[in-house]
Amino acid sequence: MKKVLIGVGALIVVAAVAVFVLVSNLDSVIKEAIERVGPRVTQTDVTVDEVQLEIADGAAAIRGLHVGNPQGYQTKRAMDLGLVSVRLDTATATSDVIVIHEIVIDAPQMTYEVGDPRSNFQQIQKNVEDFIASTGAGGGDQTAADDGAGGQKQLIIENLYVRNAQVGVSAPFLQGEEVSTGIPEIHLTDIGKQDGGASPAEVAAVTLDAITERVIGAVGKLDLRGMVEDAAGQIQKGAEDAVKQGGEDAQKAIEEGVGGALKSLTGD
Repeated sequence: MKKVLIGVGALIVVAAVAVFVLVSNLDSVIKEAIERVGPRVTQTDVTVDEVQLEIADGAAAIRGLHVGNPQGYQTKRAMDLGLVSVRLDTATATSDVIVIHEIVIDAPQMTYEVGDPRSNFQQIQKNVEDFIASTGAGGGDQTAADDGAGGQKQLIIENLYVRNAQVGVSAPFLQGEEVSTGIPEIHLTDIGKQDGGASPAEVAAVTLDAITERVIGAVGKLDLRGMVEDAAGQIQKGAEDAVKQGGEDAQKAIEEGVGGALKSLTGD
């Protein structure tokens, strides 16, 4: 009996150590999960600088969440989400449906790149929708479903905010430069509530849809067509000056015309 008690005690100690190691490393576990699942859902590079977790308070902070562009786009990123703070209902942390009271995405930097046939945001949105379709009912990729939806875990998000967002617009004629503007605050409520929960991929789709809608609205207000016409006028003037000056001065005049046109577009 004494030996049995010693053995049971040893198992309890081992279990306690295992739980301690798991809890103390949850930050890195979450970081690894985001960087593993994110690329599968979005078909882009997804990296995280840091995850901080306060289990007792039901709070988490994700810093430096970077979402790259799909293949075929030239700008360096689609989104850099500076700080993502999360506040969840700790009573639901181990249940099949996790209730998150609030997610705040603060000061994200985004780049909307015009492409053919769709922009980078629209392509990422399509990638997410394709992922959901491939893992939904009807026998999709079960392995991907388990990873992308976190097994059976579902989410209800009561409030999701995107604040202080800046978007840069890029197109081939801008030669890698961006035109920047702000977008209004986004506030989404009760994501997944009606259906009793949503998968992380479905949450991503809803959020990205709202962001894409606001970004496209902000881009539309920039009057890129007018900017292009003004830029074309400056380039034409540079060419006319080049014809008058001739020789090496011609090249300089053209470069100044193009440079001035880009500055008028980007505000640099």
